[in-house]
Amino acid sequence: MTLIDRLLSGETSATDAIEACLARVAEVEERVGAFVTVAADEAREAAAGADRALGEGRLLGPLHGLPVGLKDNIDTAGLRTTVGSAFFLDHVPAEDAEVVRRLRAAGAIVAGKITMHELAFGATSQNVWTGPCRNPWDLS
Repeated sequence: MTLIDRLLSGETSATDAIEACLARVAEVEERVGAFVTVAADEAREAAAGADRALGEGRLLGPLHGLPVGLKDNIDTAGLRTTVGSAFFLDHVPAEDAEVVRRLRAAGAIVAGKITMHELAFGATSQNVWTGPCRNPWDLS
């Protein structure tokens, strides 16, 4: 059974899914380096809204309550978007990129921004200011 199946059947809640996601990030982030920004408060608020909607019989979309991480070059309204560069360290977009609007409209919940090669100029996810992003199952 997929997480979406569990969310839609009521076997688990969006709040439980977000809390599990955030707990895993807290557990491994120091070693893995996957997230540039964790949107814990925003994600919890969105999860509570998704749970309320489902309790009222409203489905937010096919991704209802699903936590997602977005590469840090995708604009997210009110959430820092650095493009993996210290130059944009304080950049907070006013609007969501179209892909984010569509994900949110489908019910997805943004858990945070994922690290990337600076300005997307590379494929290694090696970054001078954030450090490397490692595979959580093989940290070598």
